[in-house]
Amino acid sequence: MAAIPNPPQNHPGDLSALLAFKSHITSDPHNILTNTWTTNTSFCTWTGVSCSRRRPRVTVLELINLSLTGTIAPEIGNLTFLKSLHLTNNSFNGHLPDSFGDVVPASFGRLANLQYLLLRGNSFKEGPMPSAILNMSSLIVLDLSSTGLSGSLPSDFGLHFPALQKLYIKGNRFTGSIPNSLSNASSLDLVGFSNNMFTGSVPASIGDLPLLQCLELAGNIPSEIKYMEKLEELYLEDNRLEGSIPAEIFQSKLHLSMLSLDQNMLSGPIPSNIGNLTNLQIFSVKENSLSSAIPLSISGLKQLIFLDLSFNFLEGHLPRELGNLNFLTDMDLSSNHLSGFLPITLGTS
Repeated sequence: MAAIPNPPQNHPGDLSALLAFKSHITSDPHNILTNTWTTNTSFCTWTGVSCSRRRPRVTVLELINLSLTGTIAPEIGNLTFLKSLHLTNNSFNGHLPDSFGDVVPASFGRLANLQYLLLRGNSFKEGPMPSAILNMSSLIVLDLSSTGLSGSLPSDFGLHFPALQKLYIKGNRFTGSIPNSLSNASSLDLVGFSNNMFTGSVPASIGDLPLLQCLELAGNIPSEIKYMEKLEELYLEDNRLEGSIPAEIFQSKLHLSMLSLDQNMLSGPIPSNIGNLTNLQIFSVKENSLSSAIPLSISGLKQLIFLDLSFNFLEGHLPRELGNLNFLTDMDLSSNHLSGFLPITLGTS
C-alpha cells in the first residue's frame, strides 16, 4: 500500500511573518484571512499567497480590494523570497513598518528580491517616502499612488532603480522638485507624477529616458518632449499650466496616441502643426483659455476617435476639414464661440 505523502512543511520564518501580518489586521469584512489563513494547512494554499515550486517559500502576497484595515507588520521584511507585494485599495493605515522605513516598515529594506511593490489607495500616515524603499534595486513596478506620502524625493532617487519600468506616485503631497537623477532609471516606460505639489521645472534630463511611453507630469511642459520618440501617452491635466501649448509637442517624429491637457490655464491658439501627430487617437484640452480658430491641419489626425475642445474661447467657423476625421466617435466643442454646422461626413469611415 502506497504511503500517503506528508503535507509540505511551512517554513517557520515565513509562517511567523504571515501570522504577524494577520495579527495586525483589525478589520477583515469578507473574512478572507479569518477563514483561509489557518495553521492546519500549508500557507501556500492561503488566499493571496503564492509560493516557489521547489520549496514552500512565499514569493507573492496579493490582497487587493478587500477593505482590509490595520497596519503592515514589520515582520513582512522577513519574507526574504518575496517578489511581489500587492495590497492595492485597502484601508491600511499607520506608518509603513521600519522594515520599510518610517512610513513603510524599515524591514521592507530587507526585501532584496522584491520586484513589484503596489500599495496604491491606502491611508498611511503622512510622511516621506521611506529610505528603505531605496534599497529595493530589483523593483520593476513601484506604485505608491494615493497613499498620503509627502516631503521631497531624494536627489539621487533615480540612481537606486536600474530595473524600474513603471513608477506611480501620483495623488500624494510630494513637494520640491522632480530629481534630475530620474533619467538614470533608464528602463522606465511609464512615469506618473501628477496631482502632487512639485515645484520648479521638469528636469530637461527626462528627455533622456529612451523607453518612455507614458508620462503623467506635474509642472511645466518640457521642451525636451521632442526627443521622446517612443512616447505614446502624455497626461498633463489639472496642472496649473500657463502660456501657450508648445509647438514641440506636435513634432512629426513623435508617435503620441493620447494627449490630455485638460483643466489648465493654457491660452493662445491650438498650434497649427497639430496635424503632424498622425497616430493621435485621443486629444483633449477642455477647460482652458484657448482662443482663435480650430486649425485646418486638424484634418491630418486621421486616427482620431475622441476630441474634446470644450470650455475654451475658440471662435470662427467649424472647419469643413473636420469631415476628414473618419474614425471620430466622440467630440465635444461646447462652451466656445464657434459657428457653422458639423460636416455630414464626420465620423463616417
